[in-house]
Amino acid sequence: MTKQLLGFFDSGLGGLTVLRRVLERHGPVPCVYLGDTARVPYGNRQPDDIRRIAAEVVGWLRDQQVSTVVMACNTTNALARDVAEGQAGVPVIGLIGAAAAMVETRRVGVLATPATVASSAYRASIEALHPGSVVIEQACPAFVPLIEAGEMNSDDLRRAAQAYLEPLLAASVDSIVLGCTHYPLLVPLLRQLLPESVQIIDPAIGVARQLDAVLGPPVRISPAQGPFPWRAVGSASPQTPMASRCAPPPGWASGLPSAFSCCRTERGTTRIAAPRGVMSTVTELLQPVETDLETLLGDLRSLIGAGHPILQAAAEHLFSAGGKRLRPGIVLLLSRALSPQGELTPRHRRLAEITEMIHTASLVHDDVVDEAS
Repeated sequence: MTKQLLGFFDSGLGGLTVLRRVLERHGPVPCVYLGDTARVPYGNRQPDDIRRIAAEVVGWLRDQQVSTVVMACNTTNALARDVAEGQAGVPVIGLIGAAAAMVETRRVGVLATPATVASSAYRASIEALHPGSVVIEQACPAFVPLIEAGEMNSDDLRRAAQAYLEPLLAASVDSIVLGCTHYPLLVPLLRQLLPESVQIIDPAIGVARQLDAVLGPPVRISPAQGPFPWRAVGSASPQTPMASRCAPPPGWASGLPSAFSCCRTERGTTRIAAPRGVMSTVTELLQPVETDLETLLGDLRSLIGAGHPILQAAAEHLFSAGGKRLRPGIVLLLSRALSPQGELTPRHRRLAEITEMIHTASLVHDDVVDEAS
C-alpha cells in the first residue's frame, strides 16, 4: 500500500475530535493537522469568505504532500467541498455524507454553525439517503467561541445548550447529529440535557469508517501501541503558517494526561500514542503546568486588585472562569515543550503572565470601568 499522510483541517481545535476517531480505528497513521486559529470561527462567516479560506488551507495541505485531505470542518464541507476537491489533487473525505449514512431514525435534529445551517447541506444529504425523514437544523453561534475559550463548565455554555436543544426536543427528534467537529466535546453536557432515548451521532466515526477504503480495515489497538507520527500546525495565515514540530524532551511525557504518551524521535518530531478512553478535558490537558498556573493566576489576582475593593472583586470574578487558565496554560505548555531541558524559565512565566494581563486589562475595562461610568 502507498505510504499515507493524512491532512486534517479545521478553524481551531474541533477537528482534533475527528483525528482522534481516525487514530482509534486505524492506529499509527502519519498525520498533519492544521488549526486555522487566526480565523476561528468559520461558522459565522459569509460563504465567499469560507470558500476563499478553504482554497488557501487545502492548498497549503497539498504543498505538504498529503495523500488524503480530511475536511474536519462541517462549515467548509457544507459550503466549499467543491473548492477543496479542486485544490487538493488527492481524495477528499467529508463529514456530512458520513453523518447521513449513520442516521437510523426518521426524526433527526442537527446542531451546527449558522453557515452550515444556512446551506441546508445536512438536510439535503439526510433526505437524499432517507426519503421522508424530518430534519430540523439548529444554528448554534455561541458554541465554538465558548469551547475555544475553554468555557466548558460555564453557565453561559449550559444556557446556550438548553436554548439550542429546545426546538429539537419540541419537534420530538429521535437522534441529533453533531454538525460541527467542536461539538463532540459537549457530549457530557448534552447527555445531561437530553432524554436517554435520543441518539447522538458523531460524524467523525463515519469519517473513520470511510477511511477504511484508503487505510485498510480497522486495526486492533493495544494500550501499549504507539507512538504515532503527528504534527500540529496553528496559523496566523495559511500562506505563512506558524508551523513547528512540537518536540517535548524525554521525561516530559510523565506529566501528560493518561490518554496520551509522548516522546522525541531522532528527527525531532513529536509522536502521540493511541488515545484511550474519553476525550481529555481542558483541565487534564493543562495538568503538566498546573502548579505554575495556580501561582501565575494568584499573582495576577493580587496585582489587579491591590488596594481597591472593586477591582479585587472583579479580579476574583474574572479568575474564577476556566477560560482565564487557557491562554497562559497554552504559553506554558508550548514553552515547556520547546525548552531544550523541558523546564520553564522566569522568562517563560513572564510571557504567560503578560499574555493574560493584556487580555484581563481589556475585560476589566469593559466590565468594570465602562459600567461604572
